[in-house]
Amino acid sequence: MAFFRTGDDYVDEILAGSEVNQEIARQMYRDDIEHQFAGLGGVASRLASLEGQKHVVIFSAGFNPQLFVDLGRGYQEDPQMHRYLHEMVEAFRGAGAFLDSIDIVGSRPADASESLRRMAEPTGGETIRNRNDLAAAVARLTASHDVVYLLGFRRGDAAAGKIDVRVAGVPLEARISFRTGFAKPVAHRDLDPLQLADIVINDIPQNGLSLKLETSPKQISILFRPPEVVAQLLPERPYVEAMLYVFDERGGTALFRSKRLPFDAKQAPKAGVTGVRESISLPPGRYVVKALLHVAGTQSVGFARGELVVP
Repeated sequence: MAFFRTGDDYVDEILAGSEVNQEIARQMYRDDIEHQFAGLGGVASRLASLEGQKHVVIFSAGFNPQLFVDLGRGYQEDPQMHRYLHEMVEAFRGAGAFLDSIDIVGSRPADASESLRRMAEPTGGETIRNRNDLAAAVARLTASHDVVYLLGFRRGDAAAGKIDVRVAGVPLEARISFRTGFAKPVAHRDLDPLQLADIVINDIPQNGLSLKLETSPKQISILFRPPEVVAQLLPERPYVEAMLYVFDERGGTALFRSKRLPFDAKQAPKAGVTGVRESISLPPGRYVVKALLHVAGTQSVGFARGELVVP
Protein backbone atom coordinates (compact mmCIF):
# COMPACT_ATOMS: atom_id res chain seq x y z
CA MET A 1 0.00 0.00 0.00
CA ALA A 2 1.49 3.37 -0.99
CA PHE A 3 0.59 6.76 0.44
CA PHE A 4 1.57 10.07 -1.13
CA ARG A 5 5.23 10.88 -0.87
CA THR A 6 6.26 14.00 1.01
CA GLY A 7 8.91 14.64 -1.60
CA ASP A 8 6.49 14.59 -4.53
CA ASP A 9 7.27 17.83 -6.40
CA TYR A 10 3.79 17.99 -7.89
CA VAL A 11 2.12 17.78 -4.48
CA ASP A 12 4.49 20.35 -2.99
CA GLU A 13 3.87 22.70 -5.91
CA ILE A 14 0.09 22.56 -5.48
CA LEU A 15 0.26 22.94 -1.71
CA ALA A 16 2.40 26.05 -2.23
CA GLY A 17 -0.13 27.64 -4.62
CA SER A 18 -3.07 29.91 -3.92
CA GLU A 19 -5.30 29.30 -0.90
CA VAL A 20 -8.09 27.99 -3.14
CA ASN A 21 -5.74 25.57 -4.90
CA GLN A 22 -4.27 24.54 -1.57
CA GLU A 23 -7.64 23.71 -0.08
CA ILE A 24 -8.82 21.79 -3.17
CA ALA A 25 -5.57 19.83 -3.30
CA ARG A 26 -5.59 19.16 0.44
CA GLN A 27 -9.11 17.83 0.38
CA MET A 28 -8.40 15.64 -2.63
CA TYR A 29 -5.40 14.05 -0.94
CA ARG A 30 -7.17 13.84 2.41
CA ASP A 31 -10.06 11.96 0.80
CA ASP A 32 -7.66 9.42 -0.67
CA ILE A 33 -5.78 9.00 2.63
CA GLU A 34 -9.06 8.64 4.55
CA HIS A 35 -10.12 5.86 2.18
CA GLN A 36 -6.85 4.09 2.89
CA PHE A 37 -7.37 4.52 6.63
CA ALA A 38 -10.81 2.94 6.21
CA GLY A 39 -9.32 0.09 4.17
CA LEU A 40 -6.71 -0.65 6.83
CA GLY A 41 -9.41 -0.53 9.51
CA GLY A 42 -11.41 -3.05 7.49
CA VAL A 43 -8.41 -5.38 7.35
CA ALA A 44 -8.02 -5.11 11.13
CA SER A 45 -11.71 -5.87 11.70
CA ARG A 46 -11.40 -9.08 9.70
CA LEU A 47 -8.41 -10.11 11.80
CA ALA A 48 -10.40 -9.74 15.04
CA SER A 49 -11.56 -13.36 15.09
CA LEU A 50 -8.11 -14.86 14.48
CA GLU A 51 -5.92 -16.09 17.32
CA GLY A 52 -2.28 -15.25 17.96
CA GLN A 53 0.00 -12.26 17.31
CA LYS A 54 -1.43 -10.38 14.33
CA HIS A 55 0.62 -7.83 12.40
CA VAL A 56 -0.23 -5.84 9.29
CA VAL A 57 2.86 -4.40 7.58
CA ILE A 58 2.65 -1.57 5.07
CA PHE A 59 5.50 -0.52 2.79
CA SER A 60 4.99 3.16 2.12
CA ALA A 61 6.54 6.59 1.81
CA GLY A 62 3.74 7.97 3.96
CA PHE A 63 1.98 11.21 3.11
CA ASN A 64 2.67 14.89 3.60
CA PRO A 65 2.22 15.59 7.35
CA GLN A 66 0.99 19.08 6.46
CA LEU A 67 -2.26 17.44 5.38
CA PHE A 68 -3.10 16.91 9.05
CA VAL A 69 -3.10 20.68 9.57
CA ASP A 70 -6.28 22.70 9.00
CA LEU A 71 -5.22 25.89 7.22
CA GLY A 72 -6.16 29.18 8.84
CA ARG A 73 -6.54 27.70 12.32
CA GLY A 74 -2.96 27.73 13.50
CA TYR A 75 -1.78 24.19 14.16
CA GLN A 76 -5.28 22.79 14.55
CA GLU A 77 -5.72 19.40 12.93
CA ASP A 78 -8.38 18.69 10.37
CA PRO A 79 -11.16 17.05 12.44
CA GLN A 80 -12.28 14.64 9.73
CA MET A 81 -8.74 13.46 9.02
CA HIS A 82 -8.16 12.96 12.73
CA ARG A 83 -11.45 11.01 13.08
CA TYR A 84 -10.58 8.58 10.28
CA LEU A 85 -7.15 7.96 11.79
CA HIS A 86 -8.72 7.41 15.22
CA GLU A 87 -11.26 4.95 13.79
CA MET A 88 -8.48 2.98 12.10
CA VAL A 89 -6.46 2.82 15.34
CA GLU A 90 -9.55 1.71 17.28
CA ALA A 91 -10.14 -1.07 14.74
CA PHE A 92 -6.61 -2.39 15.33
CA ARG A 93 -6.98 -2.13 19.09
CA GLY A 94 -10.31 -3.93 18.98
CA ALA A 95 -8.84 -6.71 16.85
CA GLY A 96 -5.77 -7.13 19.04
CA ALA A 97 -3.66 -6.46 15.95
CA PHE A 98 -0.61 -4.29 15.26
CA LEU A 99 0.09 -2.01 12.32
CA ASP A 100 3.78 -1.80 11.38
CA SER A 101 5.18 0.49 8.71
CA ILE A 102 8.38 0.42 6.70
CA ASP A 103 9.50 3.68 5.06
CA ILE A 104 10.46 2.81 1.50
CA VAL A 105 12.26 6.11 0.80
CA GLY A 106 15.34 5.26 2.85
CA SER A 107 17.48 7.83 4.66
CA ARG A 108 15.72 11.15 5.22
CA PRO A 109 14.76 13.45 8.13
CA ALA A 110 12.64 11.81 10.82
CA ASP A 111 9.76 14.27 10.42
CA ALA A 112 9.38 13.19 6.77
CA SER A 113 8.02 9.82 7.91
CA GLU A 114 5.97 11.29 10.77
CA SER A 115 2.72 10.15 9.13
CA LEU A 116 3.86 6.52 9.24
CA ARG A 117 4.76 6.82 12.92
CA ARG A 118 1.40 8.36 13.79
CA MET A 119 -0.38 5.47 12.12
CA ALA A 120 1.65 2.64 13.66
CA GLU A 121 2.55 3.77 17.16
CA PRO A 122 -0.98 3.96 18.69
CA THR A 123 -1.62 0.35 17.60
CA GLY A 124 1.57 -0.82 19.35
CA GLY A 125 3.32 -1.28 16.02
CA GLU A 126 6.70 -0.01 14.88
CA THR A 127 7.98 2.25 12.12
CA ILE A 128 11.24 1.24 10.46
CA ARG A 129 12.94 4.18 8.76
CA ASN A 130 16.33 5.26 7.43
CA ARG A 131 16.92 1.87 5.79
CA ASN A 132 17.94 1.72 2.14
CA ASP A 133 17.73 -2.08 2.16
CA LEU A 134 14.13 -3.33 2.38
CA ALA A 135 15.24 -6.87 3.24
CA ALA A 136 17.25 -5.50 6.17
CA ALA A 137 14.25 -3.39 7.21
CA VAL A 138 12.01 -6.46 7.30
CA ALA A 139 14.67 -8.36 9.26
CA ARG A 140 14.86 -5.46 11.73
CA LEU A 141 11.08 -5.48 12.16
CA THR A 142 11.02 -9.23 12.68
CA ALA A 143 13.84 -9.08 15.21
CA SER A 144 11.99 -6.42 17.20
CA HIS A 145 9.23 -8.94 17.88
CA ASP A 146 11.50 -11.84 18.85
CA VAL A 147 10.75 -11.17 22.54
CA VAL A 148 7.16 -10.33 23.42
CA TYR A 149 5.48 -10.12 26.82
CA LEU A 150 1.72 -10.57 26.95
CA LEU A 151 0.21 -8.47 29.75
CA GLY A 152 -3.39 -9.02 30.83
CA PHE A 153 -5.81 -7.02 32.94
CA ARG A 154 -9.37 -7.31 34.17
CA ARG A 155 -11.75 -5.01 32.31
CA GLY A 156 -13.88 -2.91 34.69
CA ASP A 157 -16.57 -2.01 32.15
CA ALA A 158 -17.28 -2.05 28.42
CA ALA A 159 -15.64 1.33 27.74
CA ALA A 160 -12.42 1.91 25.79
CA GLY A 161 -9.40 3.08 27.75
CA LYS A 162 -5.74 4.09 27.77
CA ILE A 163 -2.71 1.98 28.69
CA ASP A 164 0.71 3.03 29.97
CA VAL A 165 3.59 0.59 30.47
CA ARG A 166 6.74 1.40 32.46
CA VAL A 167 9.70 -0.97 32.71
CA ALA A 168 12.65 -0.39 35.04
CA GLY A 169 16.26 -1.26 34.24
CA VAL A 170 15.96 -1.10 30.46
CA PRO A 171 19.31 -0.74 28.59
CA LEU A 172 19.85 2.63 26.95
CA GLU A 173 19.84 1.20 23.43
CA ALA A 174 16.58 -0.72 24.00
CA ARG A 175 13.16 0.52 22.97
CA ILE A 176 9.83 -0.66 24.34
CA SER A 177 6.71 -0.48 22.20
CA PHE A 178 3.18 -1.23 23.34
CA ARG A 179 -0.39 -0.53 22.39
CA THR A 180 -1.37 2.73 24.07
CA GLY A 181 -5.03 1.87 24.56
CA PHE A 182 -7.76 -0.74 24.25
CA ALA A 183 -11.11 -0.68 22.49
CA LYS A 184 -14.61 -1.70 23.49
CA PRO A 185 -15.36 -5.45 23.38
CA VAL A 186 -16.02 -6.71 19.86
CA ALA A 187 -19.65 -7.73 19.33
CA HIS A 188 -20.31 -11.32 18.28
CA ARG A 189 -20.87 -11.73 14.57
CA ASP A 190 -20.83 -14.32 11.84
CA LEU A 191 -17.66 -16.26 11.16
CA ASP A 192 -15.21 -14.54 8.81
CA PRO A 193 -13.73 -16.56 5.91
CA LEU A 194 -10.27 -15.70 7.27
CA GLN A 195 -11.14 -17.55 10.46
CA LEU A 196 -12.30 -20.58 8.49
CA ALA A 197 -9.02 -20.55 6.57
CA ASP A 198 -7.07 -20.28 9.84
CA ILE A 199 -8.89 -23.31 11.28
CA VAL A 200 -8.29 -25.44 8.19
CA ILE A 201 -4.64 -24.50 7.62
CA ASN A 202 -3.54 -24.76 11.25
CA ASP A 203 -5.85 -27.58 12.43
CA ILE A 204 -7.30 -25.46 15.23
CA PRO A 205 -9.64 -27.54 17.44
CA GLN A 206 -13.24 -26.31 17.74
CA ASN A 207 -15.85 -27.02 20.39
CA GLY A 208 -18.97 -25.55 18.77
CA LEU A 209 -20.10 -28.89 17.30
CA SER A 210 -18.98 -32.51 17.68
CA LEU A 211 -17.71 -33.71 14.32
CA LYS A 212 -16.39 -37.07 13.12
CA LEU A 213 -14.94 -38.18 9.78
CA GLU A 214 -15.27 -41.60 8.14
CA THR A 215 -13.15 -42.08 5.02
CA SER A 216 -12.84 -44.71 2.30
CA PRO A 217 -11.41 -44.58 -1.24
CA LYS A 218 -14.93 -44.10 -2.61
CA GLN A 219 -16.72 -42.02 0.03
CA ILE A 220 -16.18 -39.51 2.82
CA SER A 221 -18.78 -39.02 5.55
CA ILE A 222 -19.04 -36.03 7.91
CA LEU A 223 -20.98 -37.15 10.98
CA PHE A 224 -22.58 -34.87 13.58
CA ARG A 225 -25.39 -34.73 16.15
CA PRO A 226 -28.56 -32.84 15.03
CA PRO A 227 -29.56 -31.76 18.58
CA GLU A 228 -26.30 -29.80 18.89
CA VAL A 229 -27.14 -27.97 15.66
CA VAL A 230 -30.79 -27.27 16.50
CA ALA A 231 -29.86 -25.76 19.86
CA GLN A 232 -27.72 -23.11 18.08
CA LEU A 233 -29.79 -22.31 14.98
CA LEU A 234 -30.85 -18.73 14.31
CA PRO A 235 -34.54 -18.41 13.29
CA GLU A 236 -33.68 -16.16 10.35
CA ARG A 237 -30.91 -18.49 9.08
CA PRO A 238 -31.90 -22.08 9.96
CA TYR A 239 -29.12 -23.94 8.21
CA VAL A 240 -25.53 -25.12 8.55
CA GLU A 241 -22.71 -24.98 6.03
CA ALA A 242 -20.68 -28.14 5.50
CA MET A 243 -17.22 -27.85 3.90
CA LEU A 244 -14.96 -30.72 2.90
CA TYR A 245 -11.28 -30.36 1.97
CA VAL A 246 -8.92 -33.05 0.70
CA PHE A 247 -5.19 -32.29 0.42
CA ASP A 248 -2.57 -34.40 -1.36
CA GLU A 249 0.90 -35.28 -0.04
CA ARG A 250 2.35 -31.99 -1.32
CA GLY A 251 -0.32 -29.95 0.45
CA GLY A 252 -2.21 -29.13 -2.74
CA THR A 253 -6.01 -29.13 -2.79
CA ALA A 254 -7.18 -32.35 -4.41
CA LEU A 255 -10.88 -31.83 -3.70
CA PHE A 256 -13.24 -29.25 -2.19
CA ARG A 257 -16.97 -29.59 -1.65
CA SER A 258 -19.45 -27.35 0.16
CA LYS A 259 -23.11 -27.82 0.89
CA ARG A 260 -25.85 -25.90 2.69
CA LEU A 261 -27.97 -28.09 4.97
CA PRO A 262 -31.35 -26.57 5.93
CA PHE A 263 -32.78 -27.59 9.31
CA ASP A 264 -36.35 -27.71 10.56
CA ALA A 265 -36.07 -27.60 14.35
CA LYS A 266 -39.45 -29.33 14.75
CA GLN A 267 -38.60 -32.23 12.45
CA ALA A 268 -34.93 -32.70 13.33
CA PRO A 269 -34.06 -35.89 15.23
CA LYS A 270 -33.94 -35.44 19.01
CA ALA A 271 -30.98 -37.81 19.33
CA GLY A 272 -28.54 -39.88 17.33
CA VAL A 273 -26.06 -39.08 14.59
CA THR A 274 -26.58 -37.97 11.01
CA GLY A 275 -24.14 -37.06 8.30
CA VAL A 276 -23.16 -35.67 4.95
CA ARG A 277 -21.84 -38.30 2.57
CA GLU A 278 -19.79 -37.40 -0.49
CA SER A 279 -18.75 -39.80 -3.23
CA ILE A 280 -15.15 -39.22 -4.35
CA SER A 281 -12.78 -40.37 -7.07
CA LEU A 282 -9.11 -39.65 -6.44
CA PRO A 283 -5.82 -40.95 -7.93
CA PRO A 284 -3.82 -43.43 -5.83
CA GLY A 285 -1.95 -41.78 -2.99
CA ARG A 286 -2.11 -40.55 0.60
CA TYR A 287 -4.40 -37.67 1.49
CA VAL A 288 -5.37 -35.50 4.44
CA VAL A 289 -9.09 -34.90 4.87
CA LYS A 290 -10.50 -31.91 6.79
CA ALA A 291 -14.13 -31.05 7.43
CA LEU A 292 -15.90 -27.99 8.81
CA LEU A 293 -19.50 -27.58 9.91
CA HIS A 294 -20.62 -23.99 10.56
CA VAL A 295 -23.93 -22.90 12.11
CA ALA A 296 -24.98 -19.97 9.89
CA GLY A 297 -24.84 -16.53 11.47
CA THR A 298 -22.88 -17.68 14.52
CA GLN A 299 -19.32 -18.38 15.64
CA SER A 300 -20.16 -22.04 16.23
CA VAL A 301 -17.96 -24.43 14.24
CA GLY A 302 -17.10 -28.11 14.26
CA PHE A 303 -13.80 -29.34 12.83
CA ALA A 304 -12.43 -32.80 12.14
CA ARG A 305 -9.25 -34.10 10.49
CA GLY A 306 -8.58 -37.54 9.07
CA GLU A 307 -6.30 -39.57 6.79
CA LEU A 308 -7.18 -41.26 3.52
CA VAL A 309 -5.22 -43.80 1.49
CA VAL A 310 -6.30 -44.59 -2.05
CA PRO A 311 -4.57 -47.82 -3.16
